[in-house]
Parts: sequence; structure tokens; C-alpha cells
Amino acid sequence: RNSFLGILWTLFQPLTMVLVYALVMPMILRSTAQNYTLYLLVSQPLWVLISACVTASCGSILANGEVLKRCMVSASVFPIADVLRSCYTFCVAFITMYVVALLMGLTHVNILLLLVPFYVLAMLTVLGAVAIAIAFVAPYVRDIGDVVNIGLTMSFWFTPIIYQIQMLPPKIQVFMQFNPFFIMMHPIQVLVYEE
Repeated sequence: RNSFLGILWTLFQPLTMVLVYALVMPMILRSTAQNYTLYLLVSQPLWVLISACVTASCGSILANGEVLKRCMVSASVFPIADVLRSCYTFCVAFITMYVVALLMGLTHVNILLLLVPFYVLAMLTVLGAVAIAIAFVAPYVRDIGDVVNIGLTMSFWFTPIIYQIQMLPPKIQVFMQFNPFFIMMHPIQVLVYEE
């Protein structure tokens, strides 16, 4: 509320990352992928949603311990609130980035976009369950936040977010089918990027 740019700050971080990756990664990967910037505009906000939900859940119950002592409220409310807050940020970032992609001529309006809310609803169900599980384990395993951060850092590079699955050797592509983050992200990549 006291911030100069308010909600716009939620857009600058993903847009900055997309800009850096769009400029640097094609040179490193020697990629000839078509519409690579659109791929990043789709994948980056989704990864931010996943990582924000999982990271926030690590301290969700611990941070609200005093509220739980004073009020008769389920502890599940706090991780769910974190997931919904991250979802709101994702929706704002995704819509804004898609409008930017339209204005840049990277894509066009497609009827398949009407399926995105159903995808987001399914994704929220999964992320909500994971967030509740992590939040209830965190008071007993205090190092879970560090473990989750390390796991997310490794998963970022082992999931096709800044590179496309087609860039991997066929044998590795088969193993990618078992990556839970790829399984969660691939449907929206198909809906929006691979129209």
C-alpha cells in the first residue's frame, strides 16, 4: 500500500527475467526456436506461481502462530491464503504478459485461451494440497524452508522453463514425463505457446 508502484512490482520481476532470458539464452543455447520470447512469457509467470506457493507455505503456520493461539481458526487457512495470493499475482502477471505479447505481435487471440481458467483451477488444487502438507511439516522440520529452496533451484534448471523440451535429447525427453513440475507446466505451454 505504501509502495510507489504497488501491484506493478509484481510484474517487473517476471518481465525483467523474461527480458534477460530472451536476450541471453538464445546466444548460449544457440536456439532456433520460433517465438522464444512468447515461450518465456508463458513459462516464467507459471514458475513464479509454483515457487511462490511452495516457498510461502514453509513459514505460513509458523508466522501465524500467535493468531492460531488466540483464534479458533484452522491452520489450513494460512497456506491456502498464501496460494490464493500467489494465484492473484500470477493472474495479473500472466494477463499483462499476454497483452504485451499481443502488442508485440508475438501471438494472436486463440479460442484455446478459454481453457486457461480450468487449468489454473486444477493447478491451484494441487498447489493448495502441497502447500498445506509443507506448512504442517514445517513446525516439526525447521530446515524444510532451506530444503525447499534448494529443491526449487535444482528443479528450475531441470524443468523446461527457459529452454524447450525439444532442445533436449530424445532419451532425456522421456524422463521429463516424470518431472512433476513439467507435468504441471506443460498444459499451459501447449494451450498458449503451441497453439
